[in-house]
Formats: sequence, structure tokens, C-alpha cells
Amino acid sequence: MNELALSDLLYFYRIRSWQHKICGWRPILYTFFAYAVSGVWDPYLYALNTLAWLAPFLFFGPFDDYYDYRIERQDNFINHLIAEKNYPQKNIIFLIILSLFFVPFAYIVRQNGGSQISFWLYFITFVTVVLYALPPVRFKVYKLLRFISAPFVISLLFLQSYLLLNKITPTILCLVWLIILFQSYAEVLHRLDELKESSNPREEKFLMAAFLNLPIGILICSIVFVYINPIFIVSVISALIRVVSSRRAKIETIACARRKILHPVLSLYDFMVYALLGSIKMVQF
Repeated sequence: MNELALSDLLYFYRIRSWQHKICGWRPILYTFFAYAVSGVWDPYLYALNTLAWLAPFLFFGPFDDYYDYRIERQDNFINHLIAEKNYPQKNIIFLIILSLFFVPFAYIVRQNGGSQISFWLYFITFVTVVLYALPPVRFKVYKLLRFISAPFVISLLFLQSYLLLNKITPTILCLVWLIILFQSYAEVLHRLDELKESSNPREEKFLMAAFLNLPIGILICSIVFVYINPIFIVSVISALIRVVSSRRAKIETIACARRKILHPVLSLYDFMVYALLGSIKMVQF
């Protein structure tokens, strides 16, 4: 049996970036963001819930790469393992299935006080992740479904983690909507980065329009949300930075922007401030 080095496993599960595939684990930060703004501190339950989320994050990267390789013959890390390292496909499938080891932690969370709605949100999210890559459904082959999948999944991830011990509030609904808009913006950055590999002028024109206009949409929503909770003035400031930065950015720099979490084109500063204020209980979400 061929053996994989630790670095291979990190690439395999997308814990580290490999060529044009960047690390796929940044969205897990939304679970910690939810814990921070929840106003409740239960480290035992949060640790169990984070372990449960390891399953979809470990599962999705190789599962998606495997079907991209099988169906589209895409040059990804699975292709690298099979073509260059002669790694058996049955071992790849075993490693993908192995990631499901963490799924039972979702049930353990429910048994230890997690809400029923958060339990079901976890599985809805996991099913969406599977259907995104699995043929014949394969959401990613449909442009609209591919585009909305990431914002949908990430907003559910945040909600699931927040609703473990809390109930919906108007402020949280506003925050969820800002997350959806921001992740739609991030998905545009992702698609623009991918277009460098295969030029498509029509799609590029649409994506550039979305890249320029989504920050304005986020800004307008943030201004409206200030009337619901004044804390959203922070999002107004971040949105203004995005508006200015997106107009100065060149398409050649998009890849750099999406790889640096503190880049002004992303302007994640409002979420960072909310996490800080929520964790020290200066703001009630």
C-alpha cells in the first residue's frame, strides 16, 4: 500500500492550498463567530459541535475533487495522487469515508443540550454539500445553483452554531443576510479567479458587474440595518471600504485579494469587531 505524507493529507483534505485550490477551511471560522456573538459560553458543547463540523469540512474537499477528476478529468490533487503517485482509488475512497467518523458528534451535541433546530440545520448543510458534487444531481454544473450554494451553506453553518443555545432575533437575521451577501461577493471573487484559467468574456462581464455592485448592496443593507441595531454602523464602514477597494482593484489582483483574509477588498473587519464585542458581551445580538 502506498503511504501518504502528512503534507499529502493536508492537501487532500484542503487544509492547505494546492496550486489554484486554496484552503477550504476558512468558512469554519463562522462557527467560532457564532459562538462569539451568541452571548452564551458553553465550551464543552461548542467543542463537541466543532468536532461535528470537522466531518463536512474533511469530507467536501476530497469528495468534490474526486468527482471533478472522475467526470471532468480536472487537474487537482486527486489526479496528482493517482497519476503521479500511483495511489489506489480504493484508498482515496477509504480516506473520504473516514472523514465521516465525526458525524456522530452532531447527535452527541443534541444529547448534551443542543437545540433540535441546530441538529437538523447541520444535516441539511451536510446534504447540500454532498449534492453539490455528487452526480447526477451535482449542483455545481448549474451556474445559479453553484453560485448560491456557498452563501446558503455558510449562512446555515453560522445559524446552526448560533442556535445551539439561542433563538432567532432581528439582529441575527440582519447578520445572516449580511453573511449571505458577503459570501455571494466572495463567490464572485472565486469565479473571477477561476476565469483566468479559461477566458469567458460574457461571464467575466457579468461577474465584474456583480463584483462592483454587491458591495453597494451590502452598504445599502447595512445602512437600513442601523435602524434595527446601531451596531451595524460597523458594517456601514466596512462596506464603504469594500466599495472603494473593489473599484480600485484590477482583475489580475483578485487572486491575491481572496487569499488574504485581511485584504481591504474583502474587508472582513465588521465581522471581526462583532466577534470581539460579542465575546466580551459589550453587544447583545
